[in-house]
Amino acid sequence: MTEREMAEKSKILVIRTGSHLYGTSVPESDEDFMGLFVAPKKYYLGLESINEVNCNIVSKSADGKNDKDAVDSKLYELKNFVRLAASGNPNIIELFFAKEDNIVAANFIGRRLLHNKFLFPSMLVKQRFIGYAVGQLHKAKEKPENFDNLTIFQTFYDSTIDNKRIVEMAYIRHPVTEFMSFYSDHVSIGGLNFNCNVKMRKVMDKVSTRIKNASHRQDMWTKYGFDTKFMMHCMRLIVEGQELLETGKIEFPLQEKQLLLDIRTGKFAFDEIHEMIIARKDKLEKSEGNLRTVPDFDKINELLIKLIEIFWENENNF
Repeated sequence: MTEREMAEKSKILVIRTGSHLYGTSVPESDEDFMGLFVAPKKYYLGLESINEVNCNIVSKSADGKNDKDAVDSKLYELKNFVRLAASGNPNIIELFFAKEDNIVAANFIGRRLLHNKFLFPSMLVKQRFIGYAVGQLHKAKEKPENFDNLTIFQTFYDSTIDNKRIVEMAYIRHPVTEFMSFYSDHVSIGGLNFNCNVKMRKVMDKVSTRIKNASHRQDMWTKYGFDTKFMMHCMRLIVEGQELLETGKIEFPLQEKQLLLDIRTGKFAFDEIHEMIIARKDKLEKSEGNLRTVPDFDKINELLIKLIEIFWENENNF
């Protein structure tokens, strides 16, 4: 049995997320799902470990973009999911507040976890949501020429390697092309920064991923001069963080979904959106909130142990 088959067989909860959760979907929007599974005992008691499994369905249009039939699906192992939720991870904690029409599947273990959602939100979410939002803002501002440099680096790297395995295990300490910039503590390639002690294999993995993700953004840079989708998600994270901090929950679909759609479809110039984002980010940073300082770790731990025990006791019944 593959890891994907195991995760599918052991899933306890699946939620439709992304634009269909936020209320920002358009006809061409693809489907996004996130779920949970409980790993077999060998992953808890033995040497093996597992955190998540991708269950994507690839479907692309002629221009290489995901079409409406594409499915982005990820299943998190329960223990990893709970750990991320307790730390205030925005992509995880928002799932607790999905409405019933976005809950695709849930057995009684998944339902019990959702019933205990208020154990997780804490003041830790403030910096996590802000941090994720700032990350989206940086991505939105990245210049297209950075990706041109990454492509040239990848092409040059691939074409000059006689023994690829040996080179991949080497550290990134010597320039390969003029597009590598060396500093006292890191190396920069097309906007990506690497510690000097990172091996070339990891460098190339990250470069390849960035190029792949960027290839579908060129039309946005050409039309708007920045990535409107990243800007939308930047605002979304700030909106969600503010609501969660003040009310202890997130209401879906988001009340400001129209603003997010307007950002996504390029109805604002970059400076206009940036000004709105900075103002709301400052407000979020100053917010005292109504959440506990940290999650109720003792109760969360008790809940996690109980849910895993129940699953293992009834595993053959699922």
